[in-house]
Amino acid sequence: MSPLTTNMELKILLCSAFDWESLSPGSVVVDVGGGIGASSFPLAEKFSEMNIVIQDLSNVIDEAKKVRGVPGTL
Repeated sequence: MSPLTTNMELKILLCSAFDWESLSPGSVVVDVGGGIGASSFPLAEKFSEMNIVIQDLSNVIDEAKKVRGVPGTL
């Protein structure tokens, strides 16, 4: 991947790397070591019927809540 790859290109690549639509509505996807959600949030935006869980160290999740502006459970 070129360093010039745009955020939009990364979102397109992520959303097309797997047949996400093959999952049943309400399926749970767990992003282990998900950081601030750079991979999970584009998926959540495109596939709102999925339940996405981001797992990481508590201090990383706290930072993710600040960066993403998400109160409570992330």
